[in-house]
Amino acid sequence: MVQVLVIGGSEGADEMLERRIGGILRGLARVRRGNYNDPFPGDIDLVVFYGKGKRLREMQKRNLPGVALVGAELTLLPAGLKELQKIKPGQVCGVVAEHQRCANIFLSEIIRAGFVENRFVTGTFQEIERLEADCFIVSEEMAPLFPPDPKNRPLVAIPRTVSPESAAEIINLVLEIGARKLNRTS
Repeated sequence: MVQVLVIGGSEGADEMLERRIGGILRGLARVRRGNYNDPFPGDIDLVVFYGKGKRLREMQKRNLPGVALVGAELTLLPAGLKELQKIKPGQVCGVVAEHQRCANIFLSEIIRAGFVENRFVTGTFQEIERLEADCFIVSEEMAPLFPPDPKNRPLVAIPRTVSPESAAEIINLVLEIGARKLNRTS
């Protein structure tokens, strides 16, 4: 069986990614959590990263023979769209994440979903005090990392899942790896 390691970068992201990727690959692969800073177990065939960001790019620079690397792109769940619809039109929404690039990607997911009746600013968790926003939008898996806001502005946590395109890419990789492993043992 193909061995898959998921790396989210935080407890919430790790848990979400393990649950989503585990469900996608049920019966095809064994999925477990890992840590970016720890050595990978020797039996790992595929590492799935949270997004296609900094950690994936850094890992691609390392020489990891026999280990495939892929980033899981995320998309909003319908429950997330319902949460967004609760925000009053015209409000300035601060879309925040751990990294600026991640906040920008998250904002593009929100806009792609058709939520465009508000103005947006993006930033990192460290910048929330300085952001001119009426409320904050954060991905549900990153909500535990959101620091206390001295102005006590509302926080909207949006659930996400792995995009269909990313799920197909990951399934395809697992099937290819499984076929190669089968050919080596025959």
